[in-house]
Amino acid sequence: MMTGSAPVTYSAAPGSHAPESASKLPPIMAPSMPNRHTPTMRENRPRPIGAPCLSRNTISPRLMSSGDFATTSEYRRTIASPDGTCATSSSDFPTRPSYRALPRRAQPGYSPDMDLARMLEKCVRDQWSIDDLDWSLPPPQLPRDKEEAVVQYFKDMAGIELLAMSLFDVQRKKTEDPTLNKIFSTFVADEKRHSEVAQRLSDHYNVNHYRTYSESASLTAFRPHFLALVEKASPEIANAYITAGELILDVALLRSLDDYVADEMSHAAMHLINRDESRHIAIDFHMTEVYTSDEHLASMRARPWPAPRDLLEGVRALVTMMWHAKPFLQQVFIAPMDRTDPSGKRLQEAFKRIQLVLRKQNVARTPWSQFMIGVQNAYNHPVLGKVFGPVLLRALGAEDRAARILFTQDELVRAQRMSFEQLADEALAAKLS
Repeated sequence: MMTGSAPVTYSAAPGSHAPESASKLPPIMAPSMPNRHTPTMRENRPRPIGAPCLSRNTISPRLMSSGDFATTSEYRRTIASPDGTCATSSSDFPTRPSYRALPRRAQPGYSPDMDLARMLEKCVRDQWSIDDLDWSLPPPQLPRDKEEAVVQYFKDMAGIELLAMSLFDVQRKKTEDPTLNKIFSTFVADEKRHSEVAQRLSDHYNVNHYRTYSESASLTAFRPHFLALVEKASPEIANAYITAGELILDVALLRSLDDYVADEMSHAAMHLINRDESRHIAIDFHMTEVYTSDEHLASMRARPWPAPRDLLEGVRALVTMMWHAKPFLQQVFIAPMDRTDPSGKRLQEAFKRIQLVLRKQNVARTPWSQFMIGVQNAYNHPVLGKVFGPVLLRALGAEDRAARILFTQDELVRAQRMSFEQLADEALAAKLS
């Protein structure tokens, strides 16, 4: 994937390392890579849904010719005219479609049928290099407080992407499906590349070198405990954390940070990162459907109980991770979002979507979902919430805005009628709107 790229200097966070799959992609990827130097017209290219209208000099020609977001179903086609303005075609699909009928896919027990081979082809086809971005663009002159904030946010983003890389590597190791294994290998490579881009963006906007920047301490402290839990946990619990993290990162943090920076270099990088993350979200929701199917729940019930020592070790890992989760979320997600999106709408949207997925019929019957829903209901209870609020927040690993019930009854009913594929499409529409 990185063939032809200039070496990028970055340091993995303490205690982390790049999995082998980050640098060694499955053999299928090599012959399928497009020629990055193929000359194509940059104007009048279909633009993926929600993508910014970028300067024709910002992204290499082959990327302008390659890309849909390749997620689950429909795309909205937008044309970037030569003058940089955007003209949306009359054949647009609605950004937020209305789902009235109960599709077969939404019914309990229905076997997920995503075309994984086609998804793998998209994962391979849409690989890109950090040198596909034009790093010669001059950085803007920012006020000191904004420059320091932007540089720090991208520094932490580099660490978050390395954490996501490790999580997908765990999923790669846990799956028994060879196609999913290859898909997760491409995701590992994606997140490694995203980390490198984030670090380079941090350096790009560090114009005045006001201070030395390092990864936030809460992220460094949280990482080993979180990875230890996910590696020991069952695959369905690992996927639940990955899905929630991707929704917060993609629906809220990255978009708000990009808007806050308001610079063409950031727009170009986020455009490509968003294209990758759209595939990730599609698979996240697909795996949620797989892990909450009747067949998988039956296999869970057939598992032998862990030995008492292993059970105690799992509980200890969970408690330790939860203890570090709240300060991590506050410093790395909540505080930056309070500055980049003072309205809080995007963060609330991400939290609401997590809550709705957790309460979908198939998902809500799993032991982990029942535990999380029970703790959240207790927090929102008029008596229990007042007495045990701080303890319950620690159990959720969240803050008050995430623990509050954010959806209406109508929204809950609507979400329960939608398929996982439709929920994924709508999450992407929220991310890119």
